[in-house]
Amino acid sequence: MTIKFGMVMDPIETIVNAHNETSFAILYEAQNRGHETFYMAHNDLFIQGNKYIFFFINILHCRIVKFTWIF
Repeated sequence: MTIKFGMVMDPIETIVNAHNETSFAILYEAQNRGHETFYMAHNDLFIQGNKYIFFFINILHCRIVKFTWIF
């Protein structure tokens, strides 16, 4: 069964080290397991009145080129 994962996170272009970014790691693993992954930045969320929340999603395809654990 394919699940659609969406995450509200800082803009992708501001991530300095993806290996230390928990949100990215969750989406990366979900993608590796065959699920669809999406991300939304804070400025992609909109509220109309107090009833509806609208958002723009960005499709995310992750890949790690070189991996090194950093503690």
